[in-house]
Parts: sequence; structure tokens; C-alpha cells
Amino acid sequence: MSLEICGNAEKNFDSIYIDPNAYKQELRNAILAMRKRGLNASIYNTPLCFCHEDIRQFARASISSWKNIFHENCSPCSLLSQCSGFFATSSNQASRNISPILDVSVNHYNLDHKKPKNQDPSPILKKYISKIIKNIDAPVLDVACGYGINGALIASYKIPVIFLDKSDKALNFIAQGENLCVEKKIIDNTLIKTIKHDLINDGWPFEKNYLGGIINVQFYYLPLITEFINSLKIGGFIYIESVSAIAGNYLILPEYKYIINKLDKSFSIIYYKERQVKPLDRNVATIKLLAQKLL
Repeated sequence: MSLEICGNAEKNFDSIYIDPNAYKQELRNAILAMRKRGLNASIYNTPLCFCHEDIRQFARASISSWKNIFHENCSPCSLLSQCSGFFATSSNQASRNISPILDVSVNHYNLDHKKPKNQDPSPILKKYISKIIKNIDAPVLDVACGYGINGALIASYKIPVIFLDKSDKALNFIAQGENLCVEKKIIDNTLIKTIKHDLINDGWPFEKNYLGGIINVQFYYLPLITEFINSLKIGGFIYIESVSAIAGNYLILPEYKYIINKLDKSFSIIYYKERQVKPLDRNVATIKLLAQKLL
């Protein structure tokens, strides 16, 4: 958390001030170390240009107007609306290293779902659907469901599905059951439950041994893996599919082998494909995994 320059801090500015650009790498190291250990992490009062790209998702924009002041050279920044800016009382002492971010090809920390052109679910789910639905005796959760294309496949087999996301637009689409159609089968509205929830900021909302299945496609947040395991009933299934490795997606991919090792001997692996991707020093991978909980 960056602090306001006022009072004694202002009087002793020359002897205590550290330019945020000087500890940019240390901040990155600390955030990534916390995330690797499954801890929640947030960065406050630190402009995004002082955060490496792969930790900007943890930076919080201030809700107080007096903490949200910007300089003239900030105006061309493409992330201005999501940046914390500066304290009004400290703006005169702001770093000389302010550097507007002019081009962001992939915004990794404010993703907005796009309505799919069709309702085709994951090919892996379709291939193994008979095995997946065989022993389900509890609701299935579609995590960060977007427009529900994968959960809809499960619901088309008369199985209750919980669609969880933070997008009102996507959830409203799902709530109108007639919008969900799999192989020309309209989904029964009574099988659909939608929940608006921010998993990163608001935690995990399900108790242990509650879910008959979990679908997690193209949304990875490390602390959730343990929650998935705890909330899944014995005999339930879990399907995890990462984003592809195009462009800057490596920033939001899981650590290589982390998920498969986390499942360990408690799960029977039905399908598993993992590929380490560049840059290799990041040790991340794309993954598609389908497993059933045994213990």
C-alpha cells in the first residue's frame, strides 16, 4: 500500500521517499510469491504504470475521489479508468517516472464476456458426457460461466446447474432459459440457478461436499483449486480447461503440473492434456483435464 505524503512524511520527504519505480520488481516478486501460496493479495494506491503487467490484476482503483487524482501526462493512458491515480494531497510530489500505458492488447484483469456466436460446449465435455452424468446426485457448478455454453450441456440432461459469474449481462442471458439451447434441446428453466459473485474479491461461497460437478473453463485463480476439491462430492467430476497460449495469455495460465499434482491420488483422471508454453521461465502451461473424485 502506497502512503499519503503529508504531515511528518512531507517534512522529511527527502530522507524517506522511495520512488515506486525503484521497487517495481520487489512489488512484483512479493505479489507473485503470495499468489503461488494461495494467499489473497491486493495493491492499493499504486498507479498501474508502476506495476508489472502480470500483477496489475491485483491493483485496486480507489473509491475516494481525493485519492484518484491524475497528472496531465496520464491523459493518453489506456488504463486510466482502472487506475488508482494519486493522492490529491501528494500530487505535487508524484514520481517523475509516470509513464502512460498506451497499448494493452489483452486486459487480463477486467475481462468482459462476449456473447458466443453459437452454443457449442467444450468438445471434451461432449465426448465424455455419458461418463460425466452417470453418478451425479447434486448440482453442477459452472464457474465463471460466461454465457453458460458448458453448463447448458449438463442441464440438457435434466441435471440442475448453478451458473456463477460477475457479469449481469451474461447471467441475465442465462436466466432466460430459452436462450440456452444444446443440439436443439431447450433447457428447462427450473434446472437453472444463477449467482452473481466475484470469486477473487468475495471468496468461495460453497460448503464442503456440496457439488456433484464443477466446470471451470478459461478462468484460472489459484486459490480456487483447493476450494473445488473440498466442495466436490465423492463421485463428482471436475473439468478444467485453460485459455490458449496466444498473445499475452501466459500471464493468466496455471503453473505447469500444479493442478494435476494437486488432485493427486484423490481423483481418477479421465482425460488429461497439458503443454508447457513460452516463455519457459514462467513455468506455465495450457491444460485440459477431466477427473472424478474418489476420496
